[in-house]
Amino acid sequence: MTGRSGPARAVTPTISLSGRKEKTMSEQSAFNRQPLQEAPLLANPGLLDQLGLPPKVVRFLRTHQRRAWIITGCVIALIAGVSLYGSYIDYRSGKAASALAEAMKAGDDQKAELLGKVAADYGSTGAGVWAKIELARLALARGDADAAIADLQAVRKETPKESPLMPLLLFKLAALHENKKDSEQALALYTDLSGFKGFAPRAYEAMGRIYEQQGNKERAVEMYQKSLGTDGTEGEEGAEPAALGAADPDREMIQARIKSLQD
Repeated sequence: MTGRSGPARAVTPTISLSGRKEKTMSEQSAFNRQPLQEAPLLANPGLLDQLGLPPKVVRFLRTHQRRAWIITGCVIALIAGVSLYGSYIDYRSGKAASALAEAMKAGDDQKAELLGKVAADYGSTGAGVWAKIELARLALARGDADAAIADLQAVRKETPKESPLMPLLLFKLAALHENKKDSEQALALYTDLSGFKGFAPRAYEAMGRIYEQQGNKERAVEMYQKSLGTDGTEGEEGAEPAALGAADPDREMIQARIKSLQD
């Protein structure tokens, strides 16, 4: 005898998504590395076009963009370095000027020591150069010509030839050597001095004086004539010798020396 059963229930098939999910996750896992694409340095393709650059330049920059960025970085670093160096030079010059001012205000017993410190610490600055010149002046004041010459020679070595200070240094050094009876060195310095515009007449006159003291009358007359511009050359600024000699006692004295040597 068969029992009565209820209505049969429909069986709904179930589809498992675990396999697909696992597959998808495995494809996206950290162990499945996708090729890494490097972001372009010039990401906006229209940026270069908007700058109005020639097409060849645009193509070149896109092809060599890494090198272009490296060069740009180097240029920026160079500009920054130059700016910082300029600031350092200004700062150092300011300190040197302050130190020189303090040294100049010091008493005689401390002035030389302080000036020497300025010259040693800031020798390449304008204040350092002036400190060395002041040291030479102090040496002359106490009668030490050798020390003065050494100080001025140190300044001369560090001074460019085109500097306005150079002829003044040459003139002072030549005079110091002349006073020491070091004729050869004095003549060499006066010869260098004669190459500077405005100083030639004095240099030739000094050389004439040295040659006269040596008894070399011929060379003395030659140098004196050069100082007057009567050796066939024009005088300073292209002026005529007659114009240069108007009411000039120094010129008249040189003319008298020439006449005396020629008699």
